[in-house]
Amino acid sequence: MNNQTAWTGRLLMIVAAALAVGTVGWLAVSGPTAGGALLCLVPAAVVCIALVMGGVYLNRQSVVEVAQTKSFEEQWQWREEERRARLYVADRLEQAAARVGANDAAPRPFLAELRGLAERLRRPGNEQGVPPTISADNFQALKSLDASLMAKADELDTATDRWLAGDQNALRDGASQLRQMVDRRTEVLLGDTQLKTAREVLAGEAKSSTPRGDVSALKLNDAVSAGGKDYTVSGRMLFDDRGVQWSRYQLRSGTEERWLLALNGGVDTYWLAPRDVPGGLFGSSGPAEVTGFTLRSQGTAEVTIEGMGGARRGLLIDYRRLVSQDDGLLWVERWPDGSLFAFEGERVGKYELEVYQQTK
Repeated sequence: MNNQTAWTGRLLMIVAAALAVGTVGWLAVSGPTAGGALLCLVPAAVVCIALVMGGVYLNRQSVVEVAQTKSFEEQWQWREEERRARLYVADRLEQAAARVGANDAAPRPFLAELRGLAERLRRPGNEQGVPPTISADNFQALKSLDASLMAKADELDTATDRWLAGDQNALRDGASQLRQMVDRRTEVLLGDTQLKTAREVLAGEAKSSTPRGDVSALKLNDAVSAGGKDYTVSGRMLFDDRGVQWSRYQLRSGTEERWLLALNGGVDTYWLAPRDVPGGLFGSSGPAEVTGFTLRSQGTAEVTIEGMGGARRGLLIDYRRLVSQDDGLLWVERWPDGSLFAFEGERVGKYELEVYQQTK
């Protein structure tokens, strides 16, 4: 695209130069009267100036596009490195949890901490949306932190060996240090994004509770209160299947993350919890049955993803919505790259949510 823009700009300037030379040459050869020369020069000058200005603009636009393309490619390269490191650590934590958990004397709090950290590193919030832009300094800090995390995960293997050999103190501080490093990693990854805390939104002037029917109108930096905890809207996915629209929101409270699905204009709202993806839902012969659930709707939606790093539009995501007899929900998505995500949903209570929209 930037090459085409640059060549178009150069072509306009060449045309302008040719027009100017042609006009001057014609005047020199034909020798018109002063009035005739003026009538010829004025329109030619206007057209030449317009062509030159258009050429200059397109050339500048080409430079901007080149810079944006380079930045975009650099960001996704950095993100891919970040993803590989994150999943490496998650794998090692899960392996350690499996080894320790096979022993009946395994410390349950330690196991829960390891599994929770692995889930945080794998959870969909890290894989979806438009993440904040990583600065060069933050990327170097992230690389250093990831190297330390990977080394700590490797140390955990040795500590697990010692614990299995009878050293009861081998795993005493491992989970605590890992949690601090994962928390710090989240802070570095978010960088300098202007994400307000829920308290900042709630403390603003002219705060107002939004009726439940308007939950689907939530935007980035709005706040949601539930169960005595305040969350900030840090991401939104807007689905559109042939005019039928609904939203899935990413909510954050510190390092905690939750997902909220708003259907039918926010009238039907569910808390979503990630789960294993059932097999066969996207088979060529039609969706397979899932024990305890009945297929209610399916299709392909055009999705716009909004995050603190910007927006991505036009993604085509296949979805399946299944319901259970006790009003539960199973929500499954297949992304363009073939990735599958599944969530179990619990209907939000009638008075459980308080929604606060940010005033500008």
